[in-house]
Amino acid sequence: MRLTRWHPLLERSGRSALVAWLLLTSLGCATVLGSWDYGLPKDNLSTEDRLWHIVFPLSVAAADQCVFKREDTYGFFLEDAAQTPQSYIRVRYVHAQLPAGKAGMVIHDRILAINGDPVTAQPAEVVSGQIQRLTRAKIQPLALQLLHDDSEKEIHLWAVPSCRMNVKLVNSPIVNALSDGSNIVVTSGLLQFVRSPDQLAWVLAHEVGHHVLEHAEEAKLQLMLNRFLSSTGGEVPQGRKQIDLERQADVFAADLMTRAGYDLREARRLLGWLDTLQGQPSSEDLRHSHPTNKERLEALDRMIHDLDEKRKRGEAATLR
Repeated sequence: MRLTRWHPLLERSGRSALVAWLLLTSLGCATVLGSWDYGLPKDNLSTEDRLWHIVFPLSVAAADQCVFKREDTYGFFLEDAAQTPQSYIRVRYVHAQLPAGKAGMVIHDRILAINGDPVTAQPAEVVSGQIQRLTRAKIQPLALQLLHDDSEKEIHLWAVPSCRMNVKLVNSPIVNALSDGSNIVVTSGLLQFVRSPDQLAWVLAHEVGHHVLEHAEEAKLQLMLNRFLSSTGGEVPQGRKQIDLERQADVFAADLMTRAGYDLREARRLLGWLDTLQGQPSSEDLRHSHPTNKERLEALDRMIHDLDEKRKRGEAATLR
């Protein structure tokens, strides 16, 4: 899984492959900016790395439904660090609740050796690739020799399955998120708009749903089939409507964010807030491609009720 910064503004053609669940301009939310990273550890991390505090739990929770897009993870990233006369490899980011964090790895730990082999004169990308190859080969546990300040330590890591995805951050005032089958795209406008990590988790979980359920691939296959049958005079079958895919992604998102430990009530608050802010019917495109906020709120209320009833009975809080 990777998260990279993507600079071009979203084009309409990019949205049409799989329409995002939310589309507003920054002008409409200028007085209600949120704080999506409230309570998250900063440690001078970039915005991209702080996003991993939300993305990682969702990717791990989605692993069992991500059969053909699965990869194992330890929950950390490496970077090159300059030092005279030679550079070295250190930890850029680590998620505290995943294997590396639980084993005691912290940001800025220096990587000295992997399974006893010293790490010398190699860039971080090469070392990360070596770790990935060992993990794919099921060589477990992974032994890492680390240096923190002046103290050396060795940790042993067992990878956990996660859903493989590319997450891209777009520098745009548009409040939006989408999945095109290969990438999950998040705008900087969305980060300014949402009020809590749980609200952002809902948006991301919805797009993870599109990703895992392969809605973009389904749309592409349907288009190819339609073109073929049209050219041969065959009857063109009716594919599933986009609005049905959006409803399916909502149900997936509600279950996923609950299993990942996020509060589904925050999704309900976000949709209720948006319903008040919009104050008028959505655009023509969104009316045909998305359920109304009222429909989505009613569906969320039913799911929250079902989860509460399961908790009262002492059952696992899941919608599946």
